[in-house]
Amino acid sequence: MTGFDLYETAEEYQLRVTVDGPIENSTGLAGGFGDQHIQVYLRDPTDAGGSAAAREGVGADLTEPYQYRVVGDGENGARVETADGAFVAEGSVFASPSTHSVRLDVPKTAVPDDLAEKQLAVAMAGYDSEQPGNVAQVADDGPQVLDVLTPEGIGNADALGGDSPAIPYVTLGNPLSGELVERFEDATGDDHGPGSYTYPTGDDFEEGSLDVESVAVYDEGDRYRFDFAMAEPLRNPLDGDYGFSLQHCQVYVATPDGEGPTATAGREGTNAAFADPYDYRVVVSGFEGESVVEAGDGSVVSEDVRVAAYRGMNTITASVPKSAVGGTIGNGSIAPLVFGYDAEGPGAVRQVAAEADETTFGGGSDGTDPAVVDMVVPEGGDQSALLEDGDALPYLSLAGFSGDLIDSWDDPTGDDHGPGSYTYPGSEEIPDGAYDITRVELYATADDYRFVYYLNGAIENPWSSELGFSVHNLQVYIRDPAATDAPTATAAREGVRANFADPYHYRLMVNGFEIQALEAADGSVVSQEVDAEGHADLNAIAVEFPADAMAGDVRDAEIAPLILGHDSYGPGLTREIAAESAGWTFGGGRDDEMNHHVVDAITPEGVPQSEALAYTADERASIPFVPVAAEDGEGEGETGDGEGDDGDGSGDDDGDRNDEGTQTETTTDGGATTDDEGAETTAGDGPGFGTVTGVLGTAGGAAYAARRVLDDEDREETEE
Repeated sequence: MTGFDLYETAEEYQLRVTVDGPIENSTGLAGGFGDQHIQVYLRDPTDAGGSAAAREGVGADLTEPYQYRVVGDGENGARVETADGAFVAEGSVFASPSTHSVRLDVPKTAVPDDLAEKQLAVAMAGYDSEQPGNVAQVADDGPQVLDVLTPEGIGNADALGGDSPAIPYVTLGNPLSGELVERFEDATGDDHGPGSYTYPTGDDFEEGSLDVESVAVYDEGDRYRFDFAMAEPLRNPLDGDYGFSLQHCQVYVATPDGEGPTATAGREGTNAAFADPYDYRVVVSGFEGESVVEAGDGSVVSEDVRVAAYRGMNTITASVPKSAVGGTIGNGSIAPLVFGYDAEGPGAVRQVAAEADETTFGGGSDGTDPAVVDMVVPEGGDQSALLEDGDALPYLSLAGFSGDLIDSWDDPTGDDHGPGSYTYPGSEEIPDGAYDITRVELYATADDYRFVYYLNGAIENPWSSELGFSVHNLQVYIRDPAATDAPTATAAREGVRANFADPYHYRLMVNGFEIQALEAADGSVVSQEVDAEGHADLNAIAVEFPADAMAGDVRDAEIAPLILGHDSYGPGLTREIAAESAGWTFGGGRDDEMNHHVVDAITPEGVPQSEALAYTADERASIPFVPVAAEDGEGEGETGDGEGDDGDGSGDDDGDRNDEGTQTETTTDGGATTDDEGAETTAGDGPGFGTVTGVLGTAGGAAYAARRVLDDEDREETEE
């Protein structure tokens, strides 16, 4: 096999497999191909049922249980079966010799829920109608499979060789979707509790199995999902129902408006306590019936905990109803902990002793040591010190900003002096540092874009604005390459007294009183559905506006975030700059009207702010734009000091798009693949035989494949 695609029509799923060699039909089978026998196993990772035994004749198991399978060959067509072999629905097959591909079409109604949300195991065998399961036998014993799709880093020999051959799964869609509430990173290699713990010596336990890399919280509408990303591959030596068995995870939730019973003592077996009371605790187990949400007093709040493990992403997830944790946790805090699982241990938690043995952690003292093997600590926290006694564990605040972080820009502190010469007004209501940007973040939510300005000083609100800030005037200028019909300008808004190096299309204008709007470059209002709020606890001001107010996607734009002083009586509602500072006036400028009013700004990498905001008696400042680096993933670029980078390179591009929808190939040989008319759609430069990758990129080794939606006309052309 060289690739696998999933397509979708209104009524069917289309599964297409491409091969390196020709599609031949020497025996004249009705389906148009005679050599290939294709099997696709479908796994819902949140379903503890199913079977890991492959279909008759395959001679191998699956790594985890599945619930359905799609089987196709040139003589019998395509059909959907349950894991125990019961017939579910009949489909059809189509062979395309010109593109070296075979397509299996099956009714959507045959598979519950969305196929793109499941894990798939794709296996290719030879076809022989005289052999068990119609699978050609190629060996005296062992797997009769010729090729399988495998996650990144795993080859056919790894999957099908050895004493326990098992066909692995790849992930089609991104199962870790939803609106990100917060993500917390953790240092790897610290899965030793206070630093002294050692793993059990038994063969089931491998170093790093409990090493958490990050914990993320997602908003799924009426549920919250907690994702534990582990540093090492997930294993299941104890045969957990959900694909993992060594880890026992708990999330303690403290909410500011909680009305139920609270506690500071951890759950049974944790041997730990918290510095402050919590309201709820989410218990996550790999075994069915053991995951639960409890109140602080241990009473069960909900058993509706949807647990899943995604091996390709090394991630354990647990989704709970919002109502089970008080309705909203956005302003609350959490404490995620990782323990070893032990069905016989107190609270199903594996304990720590002075010496490790085959089933017990070592490195403790008297058997009452905190059983926490790894945890995520707040910035500046010391896990070793916290777990020495384990009696005052801290929480992680969720009072950040939800949504997907598109990009962020760090800014040097202490540069809130415009071109370098500006001095603050003398009024105590405008203290030094009030306009000092430290970071600007850009988020996307379901319907909006959000800019967040983080400041070095406290968010001052001396004039009691209902929005939580008073002295600030925030402006973001946006160049949108898709806004071809929108007016443009290089001159900044009234009162700024500066120009831009390139024309812009929009400007986001916000202060704490008169105006919160997205304007066009000519000053006309594009949208007044702009929300702004000061967050004193975070030293931040957040500004949201509708995503559809822009012609294009902000990820393709360039921006210039500025901060100025607010003055309800000043030009353009900005505070004046003069040669000498006064009670309400900035100093350090000229004694004419060439002074711009920009106090701090985000500038491109390598461009000092003093240069970007420089001006003379004859020429206004020409402010440059910074690109939004979304194409490089959630990149973090530093600005102004010439030491930043454009992004972390963690993501790839959006794949190939066409007028019919979105399609992503998953390939095993890196070769170019083609559509059913023979047109090349994906250029290959892949990692070699036996690995799976997608045009959209991989996350933790799991192949992504987007769905391509075809209308009836598209489908008829494809079938031809």
